[in-house]
Amino acid sequence: MIDHDVQSNYGGWSGSAGIGAGRVLVFNTTLQSTKFDPEGKYIKIWCPELANVPLDYIHDPWNMPESLQKSSKVQIGGEPPAAGSAIKFYPAPIKCDKYTSPEAAKKIKRKSAVKSRAQSTKPPKGMKSLEAYVIKK
Repeated sequence: MIDHDVQSNYGGWSGSAGIGAGRVLVFNTTLQSTKFDPEGKYIKIWCPELANVPLDYIHDPWNMPESLQKSSKVQIGGEPPAAGSAIKFYPAPIKCDKYTSPEAAKKIKRKSAVKSRAQSTKPPKGMKSLEAYVIKK
């Protein structure tokens, strides 16, 4: 880290990690990357092994077909190539089924649906507006 400053960085890093202030935040790095670095310039600076990856796969190189990996001279995941090889190596993403499986996604969707119903701004049945609800309450 180039600009380490505990007081300034603590909140930002914990927020980016999705922890802090009693809430769970999901930071979608792929979405952020495509929005704010559509050409992958930042990625190619800090991950030079991805310099030849086509724009269609720069934000998710692990989805690149093996034939395209070969033509781009990069290997995603598996065993790293031998030292001195012209093929660059980039690790595959770490997958944690506890949090990234389809079952986990269903649980998250259920929890968010329950939370959004609990925070609904619709007036109770029989009331025409929230103002009427607040006044009568």
